[in-house]
Amino acid sequence: MNGHVVPSPAQEGLHELLGGERRYQVVRKLGQGGMAEVFLCTMFSGDEFRRPVAVKIVRDDFAKRPEFCELFAQEARFAAMLLHPNIVNVLDFSRDAQGRLFLVMEYIEGVDLWQLAAGRALPPSVAIHIAAEVLHGLDYAHRLPHGSEVRGIVHRDVSPPNILLSWLGAVKVADFGIAKAITTSGILSGIKGKTSYMSPEQADGKPIDARSDLFSLGVVLWEMLTGRRLFQGQHAKAVLTRVILGDVPRPSSVRPIAPDLEQVVMQLLAKDRDERFPTARAARAALAACEDSPRNGPGELVAYLAKRFPPSSQHAVRAPKGTKAAPGAEDTEVTATADLDEAEPAGTTETAPEGEARPPQTNAHGIESSAASDPNARTSSFPAHAFGVLPAAVCPLSRHRVGPSRALRAIAVSALLAMATLALLLIASR
Repeated sequence: MNGHVVPSPAQEGLHELLGGERRYQVVRKLGQGGMAEVFLCTMFSGDEFRRPVAVKIVRDDFAKRPEFCELFAQEARFAAMLLHPNIVNVLDFSRDAQGRLFLVMEYIEGVDLWQLAAGRALPPSVAIHIAAEVLHGLDYAHRLPHGSEVRGIVHRDVSPPNILLSWLGAVKVADFGIAKAITTSGILSGIKGKTSYMSPEQADGKPIDARSDLFSLGVVLWEMLTGRRLFQGQHAKAVLTRVILGDVPRPSSVRPIAPDLEQVVMQLLAKDRDERFPTARAARAALAACEDSPRNGPGELVAYLAKRFPPSSQHAVRAPKGTKAAPGAEDTEVTATADLDEAEPAGTTETAPEGEARPPQTNAHGIESSAASDPNARTSSFPAHAFGVLPAAVCPLSRHRVGPSRALRAIAVSALLAMATLALLLIASR
């Protein structure tokens, strides 16, 4: 075993994973989450072919649960259908001779968007290029034909940690594993994703369609252009309330921005999905028409990455040691079974200067570590799995779902009672 690998329960005796005719040899550990660990491995196929890959290995206690394995396999099949230059490819899914369940993905040498932004505004041309490339991948997924009863796949967790940037300028969307197929009705249900990047309909537990991903990308683009967080709160309920009911300030109220670009951002962020762009393709075309749209997007991204991360430091940025997944600030990952009272974040953004983002230390496969050392860190009551979170449609606990609508009604009733009490006091004082 390579000396860089730190022994762990999922990795005891892990020198080689067997997956059919392919073999995967561990190079080093990249990070870990609540249900899986991620390793950089070398894939061997035959006597000559080899390539670096990222391998997620499911913890033994989860790999022994038949219902979990069934869900994991279902989501692996969803992810494997997506073959596009702007989507991280899933290459393999298997068990080895020891019963270890693992997923193999292409390895992206670079950083994620959260690392790149780190609370600072990006040049408009770079932000436009990143958003346009994400939209390219989403457009492909949303329109993917695969069967008579399905007409596309919605990501449901478009957020900075899931947007990967290679040192060579590639932009790729990761973790399509929590995505769900759109049925012939064009909608699907379930609460899933990071609270700060949910669409209003998603946060309210309503059925969603592909336009939900467009709102999430609108939040990402707003933050890239301003260097600020758009939706913040002390806990998940507060964030969801702001997503559903709060006003969206124009990015020009924070930093100067071209009117045509601002119009695109605000249309992406329309609370009523019928007022958003109808498709990812339409949104991408609108970005391309903006005055600040780059002539050489990949080249500008490479130059900006080199400025932020000099080549001599890129390996250190890409491979943090001993990282552990934890929610970053208020970006609690909410599942369809999570009680929002229990889905409090590890800290808040109130301590971040001027409302700027406090990025977690991550690698380019979305393993977060911002609160790994915080003993008070709390996550949702149902843990996220190696892809993201369990699908609501097939989760055996989905009948116990506690959605934000009930929480919002309670907040509204409390506010009305408080106003009524204040009115009575004012009348009495006269």
